[in-house]
This record gives sequence, C-alpha cells and structure tokens, in this order.
Amino acid sequence: MTRANSDKVRETSDSLLSAKAYRTLTDLVYEHSRIRLGPDKQTLLANRLRKRLQALELGSYDEYCEMLQASSGTTEVEELVDLISTNHTHFYREPEHFSFLSRRGLPAWAARLNAAGAPLRLWTAASSSGEEAYTLAITVAEFALAYPGLKWEVIATDISRKMLAEAGAGIYPLDS
Repeated sequence: MTRANSDKVRETSDSLLSAKAYRTLTDLVYEHSRIRLGPDKQTLLANRLRKRLQALELGSYDEYCEMLQASSGTTEVEELVDLISTNHTHFYREPEHFSFLSRRGLPAWAARLNAAGAPLRLWTAASSSGEEAYTLAITVAEFALAYPGLKWEVIATDISRKMLAEAGAGIYPLDS
C-alpha cells in the first residue's frame, strides 16, 4: 500500500464514529442535559461534531471523547450539548397556540390574577434563541392593554448558553 493510500485509509477510519465513542458521547449528553440520543442518531451526531473536531485539531472522535472525559473537558461538554441541540424557532411559530392563548387562556386567568393581585408568570422551556418567548411576551403585552393592572412576566430557559445569550440580546435579522 502506498503512503497516499495509507493516509486515505487512516483518514477514513478516524472519521468514523465508533460504537464505543458514540456510547461515551451519548452518555455525556444525557448526563449533562437529559437529552437521550438513540442508536438512530449516530450519523447526526458525527456530522454535527465533524467541524468541532477540525477546529480542535483532533484526529478522531475517540480523541474527542478522551478530551471530554479529562478534567479540562468540562467546558467542552457544554459545547457538545450546544452542538447536538436542535435550535428550531421563529416568531409566531405554531400561531394557533398564541391565538388560543389570546382568546381563551389569558381571559380565563386575567380577571382572577388581577383580583388577587398576583402576577401572571409564563415559562418557555427550550426557548432556543428566544423568538417564541418574545412572541409570547408580545401576545401578553397586547392582551394586557385591556387589563392595565395585570402584572406579568415571561421566563425563557434553554440548555444552550449560546442560544440564551442570543435570546438575551434580542437582536434578530429583519426577515425574522
């Protein structure tokens, strides 16, 4: 086998995500995020991590696993969780939900909360970069015009710190 062929074989074998590395990665993801990746997600995980391995100048997924398991790998685990998270969101996604909230949910709660002097607290989990959380806030703010004393807040959370930072900035492209 020529050197060029040998390098090609090494590149091909190192670019594969072994069953052992996949188990290590899925266990780490679950431990840190409670996201369970099934056996059908191996290709997805390999594809999402390929550029990260290149950026870290690592030659294989096994090397990446070793780095993650080292004491210095704790911050990289957050990066891993960010990379496997699907951040699909946009303003007024699932518009019928916001319509239902405006027509049925908010009217049912507003009078009771106003009378009790209690705030309306709404939580969006898995809020990604915040478009749906801001849509929720817009929906409640528009409704609250009819209930001037209504106190309310929207709390947005996500496992991705990167996405939460984007949500906190609240800056979106014009086409959003």
